[in-house]
Amino acid sequence: MLFYLFESSLNNFNQLLLEKKTQEQYSRESFKKKYNFNPDKPGADTGTITKDGKTYRIDMKKDKIINYNNEKVLRNLSANSESEKSTIYLDDKFFKLKGSNKGERKDALLNHEIGHQNLHNINSNNKTVDKKNRTEKVFKTVIDNELKDKNIKYDPIIKHLYYKNKGIDNYNKSGTSNAYEKQQRDKSLEIAKKYEKDEPHYNAIEYEADRYAANKTSEKALKRGLRNYHKLSNSNKAIKQYKKITKNNIPTEHIKKVENKYFNDEFKNRTKVLKDKDMKKSDIYK
Repeated sequence: MLFYLFESSLNNFNQLLLEKKTQEQYSRESFKKKYNFNPDKPGADTGTITKDGKTYRIDMKKDKIINYNNEKVLRNLSANSESEKSTIYLDDKFFKLKGSNKGERKDALLNHEIGHQNLHNINSNNKTVDKKNRTEKVFKTVIDNELKDKNIKYDPIIKHLYYKNKGIDNYNKSGTSNAYEKQQRDKSLEIAKKYEKDEPHYNAIEYEADRYAANKTSEKALKRGLRNYHKLSNSNKAIKQYKKITKNNIPTEHIKKVENKYFNDEFKNRTKVLKDKDMKKSDIYK
């Protein structure tokens, strides 16, 4: 009788482990199926998806550090705007987003990153940015915002050399030569730039990607996805992991307080931009 009870308890425990593992993997497997993920090799967490006729490279590995343009950074949901293959990084928080309405939150945040690749990729050999969306103003805006987010300030001469080093000449050759197309692309960008502030992420690049994602899903889905992702990012578990990797000794509660304030302010601003009627009407984001 005792052996039977032990064996029964062991079976129940194993079943719980199996169910837990299934739950953890379900979101990833569901994503792969939904987007026809084509792995680099059987079972790999790197590969490609094809959406609206365009191919994007997906890196959904579980390692916490990624090599981002020869720089080691923490893995977060992000798009590499300098990658030839339109690389998008997915993290564990992305796969923990609530799955209501057929996974609309995941769809919205994924489309935000796809928006970056379709509008802001500056690699001259990249295929997801249509020629009509490549203008010198876009290139410089992408680079300037990258420098601002890193708190790097260059004078005009150094910045010009930086543009050259990043490939502005080849980028311009790969862009549109149609004056009207340039005008329309830059016009939409200027509308988004009206809302910029001197803070990381308060920039036209993010606003454009938001508008693209909202058009592909909905404003509600995008806003819910952003709030959900922030909540996961600012959990005690996530902050503990962040502190361990970065060897940061700032108290967890202080980090949470600062991050909540920043997100709430940024979210309010991004919500305001989503209401812009001219951006809603623009064909650039459709």
